[in-house]
Amino acid sequence: MNAIAKLTVAILFANVPPLLGQTTFSKITTREIATDINRSFGVAWGDFDNDGWIDLFVANGYEEPNGLYRNNGDGTFTVITSGPVVTDGGDSLCGVWADLDNNGGLDLYVTNYDPTSADFVYSNNGIGEFVKVAGPWDDDGAAGVGAAWADYDLDGFVDIFVANWQGRPFLYRNTGAGSMELVESGHPVDIGDPSRSERGPTTTTTGIWIFSCRTTTVLRATTP
Repeated sequence: MNAIAKLTVAILFANVPPLLGQTTFSKITTREIATDINRSFGVAWGDFDNDGWIDLFVANGYEEPNGLYRNNGDGTFTVITSGPVVTDGGDSLCGVWADLDNNGGLDLYVTNYDPTSADFVYSNNGIGEFVKVAGPWDDDGAAGVGAAWADYDLDGFVDIFVANWQGRPFLYRNTGAGSMELVESGHPVDIGDPSRSERGPTTTTTGIWIFSCRTTTVLRATTP
């Protein structure tokens, strides 16, 4: 082992807790979250109130209200019962957190599987209070199954990619003026195969598409 390898190993293991490998988990069956009975499909962790403790969003389907839980910092959570995040009933599959307007508060994008129910976007005022935001997703007519934030054009504002079942994906560009615009053409919105997923076992997936925003190269990983 050369000197560089030895240094790397030393650094990696210097931060390992002495009891690593002895940690165990106990299933929590009481209190909030564990006792909420819903048909849930996705979760997302994020510190939406900026108190240093990660909170939890739960996406519920079949028109059931979604769940939002504030972390109290002592191993317990407070169920949020008011506000648009938990009162908008949809057929939600997932939620993703990101700071859409760069105000220091995590905003939330929620995909809905029912094509008649638009995706939800909630703006955070920076102290954990949300307002529902209108945008091009309101009339997309698609079955959203997943989403991801990233600043693909490197303008300092996060954009969003939405994968849809049996339909073309959507790419929304953040204009930096408090709004998003739908990207109408180009990769990845012009891919030949729809981005496909389904509840339960995925037997019709045609592959995973990987796009580079710096080149025109497209790599496709196909399934057997």
